[in-house]
This record gives sequence, structure tokens and C-alpha cells, in this order.
Amino acid sequence: MTNIIKIVNTREEDYIAITYFPTDICNFDCTYCFPGSHPSKYRYRKDTDFVIENFKKLFAFYKLKFNKSKIYFEIAGGGEPTLWPDLLKFCKEIKKVPDLSIALVCNGSRTLRWWNTIIPYIDEVMLSYHNEFTKTEHYINVADLIWENGKKVNAMVLMDYPNWDKCIDAIEQMKQSRYNWFINAKEVVTAPGHDVESYTVEQKEYLKQPIKRLPDSNYILNNLEDYRMVESVAILDNEKVVTAGPNYYLINSINNFKGWACSVISEKITIFPSGKITGSCNIDFDYDLNLYSKTLEKDLKQIISPHVTCTMNCCACLSDNHITKSKPTKTIELVPL
Repeated sequence: MTNIIKIVNTREEDYIAITYFPTDICNFDCTYCFPGSHPSKYRYRKDTDFVIENFKKLFAFYKLKFNKSKIYFEIAGGGEPTLWPDLLKFCKEIKKVPDLSIALVCNGSRTLRWWNTIIPYIDEVMLSYHNEFTKTEHYINVADLIWENGKKVNAMVLMDYPNWDKCIDAIEQMKQSRYNWFINAKEVVTAPGHDVESYTVEQKEYLKQPIKRLPDSNYILNNLEDYRMVESVAILDNEKVVTAGPNYYLINSINNFKGWACSVISEKITIFPSGKITGSCNIDFDYDLNLYSKTLEKDLKQIISPHVTCTMNCCACLSDNHITKSKPTKTIELVPL
């Protein structure tokens, strides 16, 4: 049996993805949301100017230390980021950083009037659809408005096992929208009774092709980077190479990389509502880093290597599976004669 010994992300080497959770307060309470995602413990920061300055220090460090000059900045949440009163001010300032694109991950519940104020300062919106709370008509209107203003829209329908038919119906309704934005069916992960472990064979087959609608051909030709059908390449121990699409590892249950050398610290980091800086998979580093520290510049100097040893039992997020990583090689101890 052949085994994967290395995974190489297909992004440019100067690219880094940074996800920021500004709060853990949410206006939804989905039954399948991951544990501890929105306990409403951390309200929105009021010292927005300080937060902005520390982010600029973080960007500068990664450019100098790891030559990361292209920043994909994702504002997301287990909480709902669009509830942050200073989100507009924050985006206006962060957008001034060169080669930085802003992606907003949210549930789309804010009014159309609110969306008209934020759209000029963001590049992409990923709208998560939650069958228990989302109002489908409003959701579609929001997506149409964003697309109409020339911004990328990616609808992500969380495929909740007990409400599978309702999720399918939502996807079919979205296909009737005015514009052909992306529609994706996304697996629910680590929510017993709702997630990928509960799916039937037919449901897993449906999810093998997660993209349920693509934009028109002209858009595709002008935005080929959006169509990353190959997120990484997997190198096998027989020296063969396998190309991996977005959900390749998860669908095939190849997502246990414990003990591997992972580039999460230099490819994909996350800042949680507390300010804690970790790998995107929530892996703890060997040192404490916090965005809200008054000594952030000094603290960042603790980062020396672009790799960390994975301590997680499984890689639960689709994109985390594609981070560059390598399996440790066995060393042979030489015994003197």
C-alpha cells in the first residue's frame, strides 16, 4: 500500500493567509457549530486604532521573516464579524496595505443598506448558509448585490445531515438568482449526528464535486485563479504524485497528520477573539503570541522556523489539509562496534 509522505500547497511562496475572528458573539446558534465557537465571552474591541497598528506590525514581520508579501486577509467568525460596529473603519484602513485582499466570511444576515457601505472596501465575500436560521430570499438578494458591485461571492451551504433535503432545496433556489455566483456544498465537520461521519454513500458522492454552480465563461476566463481545482499535490512513497482538489483528503479520510512537519506557521495563521495567534487549525505554538500585546514586535521574534510539529489528531478544515507538510522520516541509530 502506498502512503503520502509530503503535501505541497500550490499557492505562490510569497502568499500567506491570515484569518481574524474579531468576536465570538453570534446572532445564530446552529446545532452543528463547532464547540466553543460563540460563547459570547469576547466582545468587540473598542481600541480599533491600536488593533490596526498591530496588524500592520504583524504583516511587516511576515514580509521580512518569510518574504510573505501577498496577504489574503480573511475576517471570519464562529461569532458573526458583521456585528462589529467598527468593521467598516477597520476594513478601510487595512485595505491600504499593499497586495492585501480582504475576504469577509459571514452569514449574510445584515441589511442591504449595511452591505452597500462595506462593499467598496472588501474583495470577496463567503456567505455561509445555515438552514436553521438563514432566510433564503434575503441571502440571495445579498449575494446578488455583492456580485452586482463587481465583488466575488461564494455561497457555502453547510450540508446538515438531519436537514439534508432542506439544504438541497436552498441550493436549487440559489440557482434561480439574477447572477451566477459560486455555489458550494460544504461538509459539516466534527458535529456528531450532523457531519461527514453520518452522511450516506449517496450524500458523499454528491459532495465529491462541491461546486454546484459556476459563474459564466467570461468571468472564468478573467478570473482563472478562482478555479483552484488543484489545491495541493500529494507525493507518495512510491514517488508518484497525486493532485488534490478542495475536499480530496477529507472525503477519503486522509486527514491525520499528527507528528508531521507542517508549514501552518508560515502559510496560514489565525487570530482568535482573545487575540491569541495560532495556526489556522488552532494548533498551539511553543510560545505565546497575542495580537493585542503591547510588545507584539518583540514577541514575534520568537518565531524562527517556518514549520511546526503537528499535534492535532485530525485536520478538520478543508483548507488546512492543503498546507505544505511532510511526514517525518525514520532515523537509524548507529551503534558503534
